[in-house]
Amino acid sequence: MKTRLGAALLALVLAAGTLSAAEMLTVLTPDGTLYAINPAGAKARLEVSRRRADVRETLVVPGTAEDDALESDGRLLFDDQTSTLFVVWHKADSESQKDSVFLTSLNAEGVWSEPVVVANCASMRRAGIQTALTHTAADPDTGLRATLVHIAWWGLGTDLTAEYAMVAFEGGQRVSIDVQKLNDLTGRGDTSDANDFEDTGSALHPPLAIATDGPNVDVVYGAANTTKVVRAHIEPRLVKSEARLWRPLGRDGGRTGPSHLVAADAEPLEAFISKGRIVLYRPGVQFRYVVLGNGEWSPERMIQLDDNLTTDQFLRELRRTVSEQSAVDEQPEEQ
Repeated sequence: MKTRLGAALLALVLAAGTLSAAEMLTVLTPDGTLYAINPAGAKARLEVSRRRADVRETLVVPGTAEDDALESDGRLLFDDQTSTLFVVWHKADSESQKDSVFLTSLNAEGVWSEPVVVANCASMRRAGIQTALTHTAADPDTGLRATLVHIAWWGLGTDLTAEYAMVAFEGGQRVSIDVQKLNDLTGRGDTSDANDFEDTGSALHPPLAIATDGPNVDVVYGAANTTKVVRAHIEPRLVKSEARLWRPLGRDGGRTGPSHLVAADAEPLEAFISKGRIVLYRPGVQFRYVVLGNGEWSPERMIQLDDNLTTDQFLRELRRTVSEQSAVDEQPEEQ
């Protein structure tokens, strides 16, 4: 299916942060340090707020203040095994026409790493970045456990393309980056089906979510002109050759039936995964959502929000409820 092209597409991508609910993203470390980043909007530089006790600092992410490119979709991840803060973000450079996903890290000594390009080209624009962090088991040869940063996003060009990257670190050093299309990774091919055509409105892209499953991750992503979504299960595999390479092994987890939840405007539907359950939702004053459990979507539900019940508050309650229900589903039946 073709997606919208031209200047309007670029404008939507750069405005994607302002279109979303854009809650402040935070990470609280074991020593009581709170990091925060606001993913809303596209800015000339990316900043991370750091609070320790009564001291607040603003950290400028390296590589985001040296040019006129616009930074957006900032994401934070903390690796408690190495006390490392990872920052992932999207950079759109109108001068060079390059569109990139970047990653950098802040170590325990407060030193930033050099930013690394995870994906970079001028043929598509990227939006909807999702991230997760996992660890592998210790390698019997080296004794090292790899830290894996998982990144997924939508590529918006001639077609809609859901992409995934695995960035591996060992002993604090980056050892490999692997980027693939999710459809190729799962062997599913094109997820669109003319027989399943639905009017999904004018959303910038379909929903996308990623969640950890031990050392592995589960990814859920949609397709153009349908409210169905695809499940993918991804496992890391170490390829030992002249260099140590970590590569993803994808498994197709199937495609759901239609959820019938449709975006109201250019703001995409959002999603999360909790112990196998998928939740699709549309933020707004009238917060609408559906939950997939036991292979079936729930009826669409709506909660009216106001000053006493914000999007963040209701999302926390929804996540808790879905997680608790998932735990009940997992209980073995009595004999």
